[in-house]
Amino acid sequence: MGGPWMETHVDSGVFTVLYQDRRGGLQVQNRKTKEMV
Repeated sequence: MGGPWMETHVDSGVFTVLYQDRRGGLQVQNRKTKEMV
């Protein structure tokens, strides 16, 4: 889990929206990104 495309999506903001809709919170996406990095 976690690839070069993920970073691009997060940077674009597309993954952020998708994650927000899936998890229902931007904080979760933020924490996940921190863990990935």
